[in-house]
Amino acid sequence: MTNSNNDIKIVRTQIEAKSRKLAATWTFEPAAETEVMTIMSQDIRRDIDWQVLCELDPGRKNWIEILFSKSARAAGDAAIEDWCKKTFQGGYYVFRDRILFGRAEDAEFFMLRWS
Repeated sequence: MTNSNNDIKIVRTQIEAKSRKLAATWTFEPAAETEVMTIMSQDIRRDIDWQVLCELDPGRKNWIEILFSKSARAAGDAAIEDWCKKTFQGGYYVFRDRILFGRAEDAEFFMLRWS
């Protein structure tokens, strides 16, 4: 197409996108890295503790296991563990979505609070 006044040509061509590799480098902020490493190490510690508990008492005959209710899951295992530290003198183990008790009285008290 040609414009006679200004001699401008409009040409149609097909444009193809070329593929390119994207690269980026990133690092954690020191505080974020410490926080992530702390969370990961706590999870690893809990996994090892759980495995040791299960190996020492495979049937967990002496433990009472309670799966968290909806309200307990909503509160999170850290909040439950804090509450247990304040309430009990030991004999419990919090693991993500469940808790083990060595004493039936503690398990009953836990169920009254978190059910």
